[in-house]
Amino acid sequence: MTAKRIEGSLKNKQVASCLQEERDKCAFDKDELATIIFGGAEDRKSWDFWLNLIDKHPEIANHHKFFEMSPDEKQQDLWKRLNFLHRNYPEIFTGSNIGKSPYFLWGNLF
Repeated sequence: MTAKRIEGSLKNKQVASCLQEERDKCAFDKDELATIIFGGAEDRKSWDFWLNLIDKHPEIANHHKFFEMSPDEKQQDLWKRLNFLHRNYPEIFTGSNIGKSPYFLWGNLF
């Protein structure tokens, strides 16, 4: 007798049973892989900070409705999120060095 397959659902936060089975077979250190993907221990800490902040405040997370918004609605949505961060976590803006990341494209300034 085979186990009943469960379909995944983003809306219901349900992982498909076949995907979960493959995840359970994982034979490598997931934390080590994440550190490599995020660019090293320091960048991983930065990503973890943002991911924990989004878990704590889901209103600042990206959402599927964003892609169905008009450009004006998108801009308003982004400003609301930035204002929330600026009011509640001003150190994000005052204590960061925007040019530090190797992914910052200086050409976008011109």
